[in-house]
Amino acid sequence: IDQAFDNGAVAVLTSDTQYKKNTNPACIYVPSVKEALIQIATRICDEFKGKKILITGSNGKTTCTFLISHSLPNCSSTIGNFNNEIGLPLSVMQADKKSDYLVLEAGAGKYGDIAILSEIVKPHLGIITSISESHTEFLDDLAGVFQEKTSMLKFIQKEGILVMNCHDRWYDESGSYIVEGFFEQVRELFFKQSPRYVDYDCIGEHMLFPNEDSYKNEIGRESDNDAVFKSRHSMMGYLNFSSDLSMMEFSYSYNEKEIYDLIPQKYQRFVQEGYARWSEKENDFIELSEKELYNLIPNKYKVFSNNSSEQKQEVFSSLLVGYHNMRNIILVARCLRHLAFYENKIEDSSHADLDRYVAKLKSFLLSDQVKSFNRSQHTKWLNGSHLINDSYNANPASLKAAIGILSHASPKKYKRRILLLGDMLELNNPVESHRDISQFILDNFFCQIPEIEKKLWPPKGVDDFHLYEFGPYNLSFGDDRRDTNKKIRKAYEENPDLLNSYTYGRINKKNPPDVLITVGDLAGEIVNGIKESIKDLYNSHYGKPIQEILPNIECYSFCSDKEENKLKTFLNDFIQKDDIVLLKGSRGMQMERFI
Repeated sequence: IDQAFDNGAVAVLTSDTQYKKNTNPACIYVPSVKEALIQIATRICDEFKGKKILITGSNGKTTCTFLISHSLPNCSSTIGNFNNEIGLPLSVMQADKKSDYLVLEAGAGKYGDIAILSEIVKPHLGIITSISESHTEFLDDLAGVFQEKTSMLKFIQKEGILVMNCHDRWYDESGSYIVEGFFEQVRELFFKQSPRYVDYDCIGEHMLFPNEDSYKNEIGRESDNDAVFKSRHSMMGYLNFSSDLSMMEFSYSYNEKEIYDLIPQKYQRFVQEGYARWSEKENDFIELSEKELYNLIPNKYKVFSNNSSEQKQEVFSSLLVGYHNMRNIILVARCLRHLAFYENKIEDSSHADLDRYVAKLKSFLLSDQVKSFNRSQHTKWLNGSHLINDSYNANPASLKAAIGILSHASPKKYKRRILLLGDMLELNNPVESHRDISQFILDNFFCQIPEIEKKLWPPKGVDDFHLYEFGPYNLSFGDDRRDTNKKIRKAYEENPDLLNSYTYGRINKKNPPDVLITVGDLAGEIVNGIKESIKDLYNSHYGKPIQEILPNIECYSFCSDKEENKLKTFLNDFIQKDDIVLLKGSRGMQMERFI
């Protein structure tokens, strides 16, 4: 404690009982330092006059905190990634009380963490970036992660907003879609807490094309009479990477009516596809029409000159790359529009008013600050190779996202795509989680049937068609399902990029990894999984042996401790000019030691 004062501390909190009766007013004894920090931070947040934003999620929360805090004026934010019950209060205590915005990150390592942090902040805007398998060693399973992250909802202020990315596939161990349970919780909490709006952004439903020309060709390809996918044009965009993967450009569509939702309190209620009001006649909620919704909005909050909504296309260029960062940026832009509308109290608000913070985001995404923040560092490496150093941390979702980025490395520029992967730690079923990565690699790169004709097949009969890339849909264009089949096949033939548009952003299936190198016993299970699958894997739809489409991937595995020097020597000899190498593993693996 004396050393702390010598180093410039203006006050000290201590639970050391020898200081219980000390006479120094700057040395404050408390029974629990952690509880004292929570009480101080809670008081500061309660008295804060600006808007408070709290961000949590399995992946992307630090990125979203960083982007939002630099896109808003006069903003205080989290120190680094101080996001637990000690770090968040310290971030609050260093904030400028005259700030207009306070942007904070909340992390969870065990049950109850998010509730504690949310109760401290009581945010006006709560953001859940993603829900996936992380910290399951302490949160049990995906359902546990889901419940922990969504515990934020009950602490959002009465007139506040929850924005949530619901692309992630949420299933419990029995295969049930656990998000359904959350919908019921939201409905119940709506009457107890009544946040102004619960916003679900289904980013994963977008169909992405490899460049702007391909996207525009698809939009213009279909005639009005034969527009098989025209109903999905509003969900189409493109994602294009620079040759060295250090920059990307993407577009997506959004509907502006999604940000004007200050509906009178008695009409509020969450529904997945729109808005609803109570009907005395029906004794239930009925969905509002767009015109009815518009008429309910007080004039001072209206942002359109008529009662029709406009679909807008937005383009971003970013030094943060990858489909996961595309999702982060879209989520941040959505939140910035909510904040702009939140404070908009003028009669004639223009679209530019709602985009003013998004314009700042667009310029910031190309700044040196973003370049230095980027956890995926791109550098020249051994023997003239290119290294993507993503060694900051890893869980199954972030590793799959990184593999996806590597798949966009052009074979015209790079000789081999190489994965150098370490163990993923803090997982409830670590072996199963690592085997899932090997299955992910096989499913996405080596088990596809190339012919367009085989993309459509009738699993239950002629009345139901399965689009292999799209998942099950019950499509109806007139009464002739076989005619539908022909139209879809024709669309695929006319635009091959359409075939993989649902998966292109996450994975470019044309560019599988050439080499897999693992470090650690757990990561070695990825190699084991691939080798075992090759022995007996059969194509699930047509019964053809995997030998006809054997994955051409070299696999090497090394023990983390015993073979560290052996691996370093191997890398020096093995890595070649124009190889591109992705380095990733959990923080505890210290994968940067191999650079």
